[in-house]
Amino acid sequence: MLTIINVTFGYNNQPLFNDLNLSMEHGEFIFLIGKSGSGKSTLLQMIYMNLFPQIGNIQVDSIIHQL
Repeated sequence: MLTIINVTFGYNNQPLFNDLNLSMEHGEFIFLIGKSGSGKSTLLQMIYMNLFPQIGNIQVDSIIHQL
């Protein structure tokens, strides 16, 4: 299970997303689409715990990833 709760993140005072919420169960698929620089790779890096959200938290199964 993946749960993203009120996540805010940006670079150099430029927000990529603000108060992002998403919930996904095992076996579900989602697609991230958007133009270059819209935060797709950044979101994946946060899910894989290479980056930390500035605000909010990300939970993958029972692991909570927050700042």
